[in-house]
This record gives sequence, C-alpha cells and structure tokens, in this order.
Amino acid sequence: MTSSTVRRLLVLPVLALGIAGSLSACDSFLGGFADTPLGINADEIGWAPGEDVTGVVENPDGTMTVTLAPAPEGPRGALEAIDLDQDRDAPGLVTCDYDRNPSTYACPTSGLDQGVYVVQVTDAKQPGEGTQSVAVVISDVPGYDPTVGMVPVDMSTGERDESEAYLAPEAGTPTPVPLAGWEPGAEVTVSVVGDGEVKPFLVRHVTIADDGTGEVRLPALERGYYGLVATDGTWAQDLSVHVARSN
Repeated sequence: MTSSTVRRLLVLPVLALGIAGSLSACDSFLGGFADTPLGINADEIGWAPGEDVTGVVENPDGTMTVTLAPAPEGPRGALEAIDLDQDRDAPGLVTCDYDRNPSTYACPTSGLDQGVYVVQVTDAKQPGEGTQSVAVVISDVPGYDPTVGMVPVDMSTGERDESEAYLAPEAGTPTPVPLAGWEPGAEVTVSVVGDGEVKPFLVRHVTIADDGTGEVRLPALERGYYGLVATDGTWAQDLSVHVARSN
C-alpha cells in the first residue's frame, strides 16, 4: 500500500474501515503461510559415550529422517560443524529415533568414537528446506559443555542457555572473556577477527583450570563488529561481538 493510497483512505474513513477489514482478513489468511523453516537443536553440547544425544526438531511437516553423522574432516571441521545454517547432508552413522509428538529425537552413541558429530534432519514433505543440522561432541570429560562469553540463566528454572551466550565490551576498554565447561588442563585458543575479515588480528591462549573455567582478556577495541572463536582442538565455539560506545 503506497503513501498516497493511505492519504486517500484517511480522507474517506468509511472506505478505510472497509479496506482495513479486508487487509486484516488477508493478513490472517497469509499468516497460515508464514515462513517456518525446518530446524534442529540439541539439549546439550557434550554427551558421554553411550549416552543418547537428544533434542528437538523445529517446524516439522512430513516424515522426518534424523541421523547422527561425523563432523567435517580437517582442521576447521569443528568450526564447520557448529554452523547451524549449514546444509551438508553427510552420510549418517546412526539413524535416530524420532517422536512426532512433541517432535523430539534420540540418537544412540554406543560404539562411536569420541569427537564431534552433527545431528541432521530432513523433511520428506519439504525437500526444498534441505538438510539442517546441529553439532554435538561425544566426550568422557565430565561436564564437558564448552561455552565462551556470558551465558544467561533462566531465573525460574536455573538452566543455562548456551545458545544465547554474549559479550558486551565497551569501546576503548579491556574486556574479560569468560570460558566455562571446557576440559580441565586443556589449552584453549581464542582468536578475534574483524568484520568481513578472515585472518585473526588477535590470538590468545589460556590453560583451563580444574573446574573447567578460564578467562582471556581482550585489549581495548574500537567500535564495530568482530568475530571471536575459542577452540581446544576438539570443539570450537564462536561468538559475534559488537563493541559499542561506552555510556
């Protein structure tokens, strides 16, 4: 609807009410066709060998196929595996159980080597949505659930939401970056790249303490957007960072 049309409708209030009602009905009708893309998430990052990997399939429509597949090979395999927007369709090692109501899955891990895997889902009714995946890691490290940044906690349940981890540095001020859930004694490398860049301009190393935590301190950064990646050689966790002006 153009601005000139709006002006004409304001002059004719009765007509405007009729058209507004039609538009409202149209919006309601189109609401049935809202974009609800296929997705998948995992209840946790780290799983013990032999433990079922579980999670939820988002917006299923038809017959769902859920598999557990190895992460991409190579030094950047873990980084590629944690990309939730990937569409990789790798050969599945395990076919997972899927419960249509309430759209949950369970992938057995007995006999699998430790390392990074991806849970993949396809929808036979919506082939155009491709294969969606989420990364997990099988590890015998107790409590292995690596995060970088501040992880919010639901005050009503006490549960952490790793997917909503954040960092809020102020321009011109050094910023501590907390790490939690990593393997005790492991060396974690934290790299920072500028917006649109590939090569990191800043690399820091930290040895994880016995409680699985650590901290890297970033120097003062200019305002702008940055990408931060932390990895222990097995898992990699990325974080988008917006450095804002201090108040």
